[in-house]
Amino acid sequence: MMFDIDRFKKYNDNYGHLNGDQVLTEFARLLEVFSKTYPVKFYRYGGEEFIGITHNLDKLELINLANHIKMDTFKLKVPFEQITTSIGVTVTDKTDNIDINDLIEQADKALYSGKNSGRNKVIFYDKK
Repeated sequence: MMFDIDRFKKYNDNYGHLNGDQVLTEFARLLEVFSKTYPVKFYRYGGEEFIGITHNLDKLELINLANHIKMDTFKLKVPFEQITTSIGVTVTDKTDNIDINDLIEQADKALYSGKNSGRNKVIFYDKK
């Protein structure tokens, strides 16, 4: 999964880096809560992007998890404005000959498909 906080640059520019850092911290805490319940490791990927990696969830489980994270983003206590997140999801199995960079690229494509179609969405990367 790849996560991007929607309109983060605008938020950061309007309210300052300290408030932007608070948004990133609160979102990271949200992901940490989910990592205690689900077998997923979350990492900050850069800027306002995060990734989630697991070996133990299937497509439907990942999409459901991503939707829960998207909904819980509304509950974050951040100053000024409610934030949203767009999430790209992809899966592979052991029979696929694919490496981590390809998976990240697929999740990124799904993520930006969601951002380009209105933001605050979970999009699954369809290889077809």
